[in-house]
Amino acid sequence: MSPIVTSGNTKKWRAPQDGVSQFVSMPQDMDKPDAMRVIGQRLRATREALGLTQEQLALSIGVTRTAYTNWERGDRMPDPLAVVRLADRYGVTLDWIYRGQLGGMPHSLATKIEPLLSRSSQAGG
Repeated sequence: MSPIVTSGNTKKWRAPQDGVSQFVSMPQDMDKPDAMRVIGQRLRATREALGLTQEQLALSIGVTRTAYTNWERGDRMPDPLAVVRLADRYGVTLDWIYRGQLGGMPHSLATKIEPLLSRSSQAGG
């Protein structure tokens, strides 16, 4: 299990076993809309790290592009069964998608996701 560091109102997780130094923050009092937005950011970073379009990823996990786009935008919560298919097909972990923990992810994928998250947070979302 990854260590948890608490700083004020924020829990930060990291995955030391895979060498990724990026901390991923999730406020303890996050409400559902904020959670959907953060999950959407992780889905987008994952898709971009995989080098896929929304259409390609959606088709590969058996959902429509519109449904997938809604997840990335944070408009809808992802279908859990589709997220399991994403995990099975690409090695993405549910802990990453839902909790922000990169531990357990293939190192090559985690190191591609890390700079995408930094870019996303610098852009303000």
